[in-house]
Amino acid sequence: MKAIHEVDGAGLQWEVSCANKRAFELREGAETVASLTFQKSWGTLAIGETADGQWTFKRVGFLPPTITMRAAGSDENLAEFRPDRIGSSAEVEFASGSRFQWCHDKEQGHKWTMASADGAPLLHFKAHTWIYGEPIQLEIEAAARELPELTLLVLLGEYFLMLLSASQLGVMLGGVFVGVDPAVMPMV
Repeated sequence: MKAIHEVDGAGLQWEVSCANKRAFELREGAETVASLTFQKSWGTLAIGETADGQWTFKRVGFLPPTITMRAAGSDENLAEFRPDRIGSSAEVEFASGSRFQWCHDKEQGHKWTMASADGAPLLHFKAHTWIYGEPIQLEIEAAARELPELTLLVLLGEYFLMLLSASQLGVMLGGVFVGVDPAVMPMV
């Protein structure tokens, strides 16, 4: 597996690798660069894996929830993702003190951006639809390549979007969020 720091910044795509297992792969062409696998059908614990290692992602709490990121096998948070009440923006804070912003680009539809604390774009995630499991394109800006947090930010973006996508699936199946725009829907 190639490290995320080594891939071309364009042409990356998150795709379903095993729909029955809620498993996803980040691909550059035919090569897998990262994977994200939810551990249960409807749970929120997922394991992300890249050439750099393995991490866990888990949604905890409610209204608004927090997403914790840990090294696999550790009980210590490496970072926390704290969305606003409706999930349209968030702050990511690493234990090291590094901070990032997550923003929904309402004018661009299903596009999300991970930015530095001062607002400089680093990662762009774009989905064509909100159908669960549809591919998500990823673009990595040159400024993000040297960030020590890059791998976790890439995995985190996919994790959060899969939670939103699962929320949309709940709407389609008559869930509690009927009438709410899936782009800003709170995570279930």
